[in-house]
Amino acid sequence: MNFLIDANLPRRLVNLFHERGYQAVHTISTGNIRNKELEALRTMNFEKIISELTNNRFVELTREHVIVHA
Repeated sequence: MNFLIDANLPRRLVNLFHERGYQAVHTISTGNIRNKELEALRTMNFEKIISELTNNRFVELTREHVIVHA
């Protein structure tokens, strides 16, 4: 079973799931960011995000990278 931990929840919750044998990831790793900045990140990376989602389970957007999770 896989879990996505909302960005508004503590990142340490992922460890709780891992310790009990579940897969879990913390969502969008942009931290505290203005909506305008988040929109710019999505716009700049839109094609890559769509492309990667075609062949992978999910992608994670940080301020510097698009991280692909197969």
